[in-house]
Amino acid sequence: MDVFYKTIIKTGFAEIAERGSRFIAVVERVHNRGNFAAFLEREKVKYPDATHHCWAFRIGAKRTEELSNDDGEPSGSAGLPILRVLSGAELVDVACVVTRYFGGTKLGVGGLM
Repeated sequence: MDVFYKTIIKTGFAEIAERGSRFIAVVERVHNRGNFAAFLEREKVKYPDATHHCWAFRIGAKRTEELSNDDGEPSGSAGLPILRVLSGAELVDVACVVTRYFGGTKLGVGGLM
């Protein structure tokens, strides 16, 4: 039986600044935890002095595995919102890492979401 699902065709990138902080988001296709771990490590190597590397992934079309991490941001303020975007778009075999350079102003939970 064929399984149809939505995913991305190519890697995506976005960058924004908010009250002095810099946010860099990268979304990439991943097929398993190993692919994801390699992707996350590449982002950490690319931005070694960043304050946070928050992330989420959704892997597997039949039984989707979902996981997210706030990487030191307030609980539920970074990884879970990323995961909600991926899930809301019904994407699978995809991961997103959002790298933050802290700019000196705490944004609070609302400012991070």
